[in-house]
Amino acid sequence: MAYQLEGSMLEVCTCKVICPCWVGEDPDGGTCDGVIAYHIDKGKVNGVDVSGRTFVILAHIPGNVLK
Repeated sequence: MAYQLEGSMLEVCTCKVICPCWVGEDPDGGTCDGVIAYHIDKGKVNGVDVSGRTFVILAHIPGNVLK
């Protein structure tokens, strides 16, 4: 799959500082609820223009993701 993308990402979660799930630590409140959003300013995926698209991932992590 060939792709070239330019844009921005926003990540927020219910943890206090940096999301501990990225490094395999326990979530601050026992669970982590988060949103990761990507906005593509300019780009193509397999030759298809995806400029101006936004997609969002909602996550509920009920504990340490590595356990």
